[in-house]
Amino acid sequence: MPAQTRPDTPEILLSLLTPDDKLWLLDGDEGCWPGLAEMSAGYHLNPSVMGANSRHTTL
Repeated sequence: MPAQTRPDTPEILLSLLTPDDKLWLLDGDEGCWPGLAEMSAGYHLNPSVMGANSRHTTL
């Protein structure tokens, strides 16, 4: 059975972020060239973490 989401989930998650957290999410953690090299070897061979926040990993 697929997980059910609440319609207000994005708002709940955004309310947990500080302004600094939100600014951090605008910039990727992986550099451009290393990221391009990895993707050119085979897109989706390895998962890429996008927008991780260590304070909220239990959500």
